Amino acid sequence: MYLDMEEKKEEKYIDMSWPEFGVEYHWRNAKISTTLLTERGTVVEMVERPQWGMACYMNGEIQSCLFDEKIYHESLVHPAMISTFNPRRVLIVGGGEGSTAREVLKWRSVERVDMYEWDQEVVELFRTSYPKWGNGVWDDPRLIIHCENIFDVIDEGPLNRYDVIIVDLFEPSYNVEEIMDNDMWILFHKLA
Repeated sequence: MYLDMEEKKEEKYIDMSWPEFGVEYHWRNAKISTTLLTERGTVVEMVERPQWGMACYMNGEIQSCLFDEKIYHESLVHPAMISTFNPRRVLIVGGGEGSTAREVLKWRSVERVDMYEWDQEVVELFRTSYPKWGNGVWDDPRLIIHCENIFDVIDEGPLNRYDVIIVDLFEPSYNVEEIMDNDMWILFHKLA
C-alpha cells in the first residue's frame, strides 16, 4: 500500500538510524519519492538526498543509498565467494533490493541463487521502480526468489545444500539474543 505522497514530500528528512547513540541526521533538501507500507508491516521510504542520491530506509533505518551501496554489497559478497572453491549454489537471506544477488551473479561459476526475501512487496518495489540497485539481476534465470520466511522453511524440512550462504537482513525489530538462543546459526549449518 503506497501512502499519500502529496503529504509526504518535504524539504527535510530526519534520519534516526542510530537512536542507541543519540545520533540524528537532518538531511536538508531531501525529498521522499516513495513511501510503501507492506502487508508484512515494513515501512519503506525512498529518499532523494542531494549529496548521496537516492537512499532506502526501512522502518526508519538506513539500508543503503545508490551512491555507495556497491561498497557494502561487494564487501558482503566477495569475501564469502572467494573463500569457496568454485561456488555454484548460493543462498541469500534477505537482499530484497537485488544488490546482493547482483554481486553474487557476477561469478561465472554460480549456477543457482536462492534468495529468501520474506517481503514480496519490497522485491517488487525494487524490481519495478528502483532497478538500478539490482542492475538487471531480476532477469537472470539463475536467480530464484522465494517470498517466504527462511526460518520457517529451514524448520519445515530439507532444503538444498549451498556452497555459500549470505545473510543480508536489516536491523531486526525482535530480540537478537533470542534468535541466537534459538540456534539460528545451527539452522544455517544444515544448509552448508
